[in-house]
Amino acid sequence: MEWRMGWRLAKSLGAKVSVIFVVEPFSEMSGRFLEAVARYAELRKEQATGALDRAANAAKEAGVSCETIQVENEQPHQAIIATAEDKGCDLIVMSSHGRSGLPCF
Repeated sequence: MEWRMGWRLAKSLGAKVSVIFVVEPFSEMSGRFLEAVARYAELRKEQATGALDRAANAAKEAGVSCETIQVENEQPHQAIIATAEDKGCDLIVMSSHGRSGLPCF
């Protein structure tokens, strides 16, 4: 992940960074797909933990205070807003899933 610009901004402002990773839960399922869905949910949680660990390490290297937060919520935007309000965040910076967004030029 590309964190350098964010860390530079945070450091220049003396800001604390809260990094959140929202995992969307799966509804209860039964039948033949239950095991596959459960495994996928576990993989997503592992992915979240890995991403948050990388963010914390990058923040440490940049000399920026960082808190990592993993949340499970069906509506990621609601989890982001609630966390921002709870933490008193002044700015929200988001990444994309890599499926869309601004092209690199």
